[in-house]
Amino acid sequence: MFISMAFIRFINTSETYPLRIKILRNGQAERYTFEQDNNATTFHLGAFSHDTCVGIATFFKDNHPYFQGQQNAYQLRGMAVDDAFQSQGIGRQLITCALAELTKRNSSLLWCNARQHAIGFYRNMGFQTIGEEFIVPHIGPHIVMFKDLRRE
Repeated sequence: MFISMAFIRFINTSETYPLRIKILRNGQAERYTFEQDNNATTFHLGAFSHDTCVGIATFFKDNHPYFQGQQNAYQLRGMAVDDAFQSQGIGRQLITCALAELTKRNSSLLWCNARQHAIGFYRNMGFQTIGEEFIVPHIGPHIVMFKDLRRE
């Protein structure tokens, strides 16, 4: 299904669950919540086609050993776009909206553990890789990627 532009808005934690389970956990209903989901500084974005949530992303304040000393770093986690809506710019819209919100929050850095197949997407969004590839059990190979928001 093709949409020219998704509507992006803040969503609550539970609205992320269906796509997390379907896309990120391959239908497995375990391990789809994150410890930081309901922290005061966490926010979730949803991309909507009409009233249907077709994309999600979660952002929480968290540092990584690679980035010690960075003030107000955020981690992107749990980004997913429904299979029927992929390759339509929805992921780009989610990241673009998140970057605007992170600027408001004076964040200095956005980082993520990128799945191998998503590295090109993040590179196109201005992220860089750091460190070595690692395996996330039950999910597969990942690498840490980051975007320095002080250069935006």
